[in-house]
Amino acid sequence: MPIIITRTVKVVIFSFLLLSTILLLIQKTYAKDISKSIENGQKKAAVCAACHGVNGNSVNPEWPSLANQSVKYMVEQLQHFKSGVRKNVLMSSQAINLSTEDMIDLSNYYNHQKPNIKAAAANDFQPDFREKRTRCPRRQIETKAGLWRWSLRGV
Repeated sequence: MPIIITRTVKVVIFSFLLLSTILLLIQKTYAKDISKSIENGQKKAAVCAACHGVNGNSVNPEWPSLANQSVKYMVEQLQHFKSGVRKNVLMSSQAINLSTEDMIDLSNYYNHQKPNIKAAAANDFQPDFREKRTRCPRRQIETKAGLWRWSLRGV
């Protein structure tokens, strides 16, 4: 029994193949644009490394680490520094010279950097030993580290 392919089925198959091809081309173009943006960002990030550290991992707690930071957030913050909405003498003087493309390149570069996760030292942990009161005593758990309060509702 021969399989009969109707005109509608042929149109659907052709449309699917055409759409798949277009999406594949867009994806390849986008990947090239991102990799070029990351390369440009790496070149522009040399100045940033003085405060924010190599690859965006700051060693000074005064300056934040930029590694793996959201592109949208970083561009937004750089625009705020440039416009004066957010004030910081060092950052404003750096951001004033950046174009929107520079901000996007830097953000893409730092977004693709691996953050340096430091294991928390035991002496960095400071539990709150103050007495905590709540309406429902079942929501408190006493541990060696102090009293912790659950924020779950209905427990």
